[in-house]
Amino acid sequence: MNRDKNSGIILPLNIKTQELIELLKHYPFNYLQQYNLVSESTIIKYHTRKISQLIRDKELAWATAIREKDKLIGLAVLEKLPWETEYFKVGMAKVSYLLCYASQSQKAYRTKFELFRQISNLASDIGIKHLCFETDARDLTVINVAESSGFRLVITQLIYARKKDNFTEAGKLSEGYIIRPFKKRDISQILKIAMESKAISRFHADERLTKAKRKDYYKVKTKNCCSGKIADGVFVLEKNKEVIGFYIFRYCKEIKEISMGYVVSVALAPEVQDRGIGTAFISKVDEMLFKKVNVLTGKAHIANIPMIRAMNKANAEIIYATHTFHKWI
Repeated sequence: MNRDKNSGIILPLNIKTQELIELLKHYPFNYLQQYNLVSESTIIKYHTRKISQLIRDKELAWATAIREKDKLIGLAVLEKLPWETEYFKVGMAKVSYLLCYASQSQKAYRTKFELFRQISNLASDIGIKHLCFETDARDLTVINVAESSGFRLVITQLIYARKKDNFTEAGKLSEGYIIRPFKKRDISQILKIAMESKAISRFHADERLTKAKRKDYYKVKTKNCCSGKIADGVFVLEKNKEVIGFYIFRYCKEIKEISMGYVVSVALAPEVQDRGIGTAFISKVDEMLFKKVNVLTGKAHIANIPMIRAMNKANAEIIYATHTFHKWI
């Protein structure tokens, strides 16, 4: 580990802060770039500190780098996934960052291929059996490299953003519908809706994982959200004292320069779907959340047409797409 004297940031493998900044500047698919809400310098600063924070904990994250004539041209970060490891009883980790100085070239392909090779070997050495990698769908080079490195595509998702300054109400709930914060007594009804939901996670297409664990994943995740472990709040939609929908969210607190919320999950009971109720429910909760944030983001499976339609009606903007890959080691 090396502490950069100019910034106080701790980086691995004798990497200096300025080297990492230059690498991030040349990587065109950085998180937050597509939102066009904060400056490039803020985005670079965020990623520099995020990488530093990840690798400070030697029990949870590791990094590997590639140099060419003393110039940093590639960096990859491997991060353990403790909750997923415990749930699936398989050692799991994800490639949190895979950066390359060049984006579309043979040199970029070779660099990324070597980074994947090194990160896979590292994962194997520490007992990881299952790797996850998520990338911007426009990064064709890394997609080709991932497939050549034994990764398998498991899900494609659309990332959308809805801004406070162009919010328009979408749909209306008729009399009798109530939106309120989650209460502990709601949990059984919420979990029933979660089990009946057609929500698809990245684990559903991974057939080497046990069927029961894949089936219950969304239910367990929803339960953890309601307990406050991985979410900041839950709103429920109620009619006749029955919970017929839920909306789970959390606040993104890592970047002080932007007030942003993230929609973790939205689901409705089967009997009230395809009637415009979901669109109105989402719109009403979004309006309440905009009292605290300026932008809301979320993900939708590329084949989740009802959710995509609801987002379109809610004046949300699709800003990019991601591919998620799995690899068994």
